[in-house]
Amino acid sequence: MTVGYQRSELMTIGLRWESCIRSWLEENGWQVESTGQGEWHTSTRHSLWHVCSPLRWFPEFIVSKNMTVCFVDAKASARASNNWSMETAAHESHEWLQRYARMPVIYMFDNFTWTTANFLRQAITDEIAWDGPTKSNGSGTPYKLFPKNICRTLDEFTLLFETKTKEPA
Repeated sequence: MTVGYQRSELMTIGLRWESCIRSWLEENGWQVESTGQGEWHTSTRHSLWHVCSPLRWFPEFIVSKNMTVCFVDAKASARASNNWSMETAAHESHEWLQRYARMPVIYMFDNFTWTTANFLRQAITDEIAWDGPTKSNGSGTPYKLFPKNICRTLDEFTLLFETKTKEPA
């Protein structure tokens, strides 16, 4: 947890960004289905916090357009920085999800940029992303940092998928 913010304030920031991303996707012709933990019963969410399951970090949405389908994970930050952070376990969970669901996981950040789990894996391999420092506050979950300037704009997200096969008549 970020110093100076309560858990409820961080949740509010995250929920606002999820709503913004949902609106943007729908305005740009995407069908958006909610899938994240916010859709699950409180007891289910609480239970997942105590087991080692990739479902703990399930993305917020499954989106589709023009026969393209992918997961979208909305990422909001409570502090200004030149870097994004990604929990190592969340990223590993998303790689697992891509492998078995055979659909990409897209991270959409609150500066209106995005990247993919595959791109982040390559950034880690190329040492463009690095281990974040250990913090005494928060969950203590290991995380990676990577520069914001390696992400693409949301306009590029739309253009990327406009070249896909059109939906059958």
